Amino acid sequence: MKAIICCGLAAILFSSCHNAGKKVGEAGTEIVTSIKEGIDKNLECSLQLSPVLQAKGLKTGKFVMNEDTVSIYLIFENDFNAVITARVVDKSDKEYGRAVQRIDAKKGEAHFVDFAFGRRTIIENKSKIMLE
Repeated sequence: MKAIICCGLAAILFSSCHNAGKKVGEAGTEIVTSIKEGIDKNLECSLQLSPVLQAKGLKTGKFVMNEDTVSIYLIFENDFNAVITARVVDKSDKEYGRAVQRIDAKKGEAHFVDFAFGRRTIIENKSKIMLE
């Protein structure tokens, strides 16, 4: 009888420890995720579309970057045939890169467009990419 009671208590204790460990692990994961999101948000770059391009029916979606290239998902609400200049400025609004693309798209199209800056332009944290 004592052996059964001891085994039962051991099972309850093990289950409680397991559940407590699981809760600590979940809380720890949430903390790490929150910290990462805070760091990402604090360091992320922003994208700005000029009012002139907005008036032409251009919208942006997601953008991705590597060291010297920005790929921007452009959405065309109207036929579009123009040159777009992408300028990159640092957190103090000092320009340090410029790239130009001629774009010809039809109403309803959407696709990524690559803006390749020079190899000496390394896009920094907190930079702004401005499309004009």
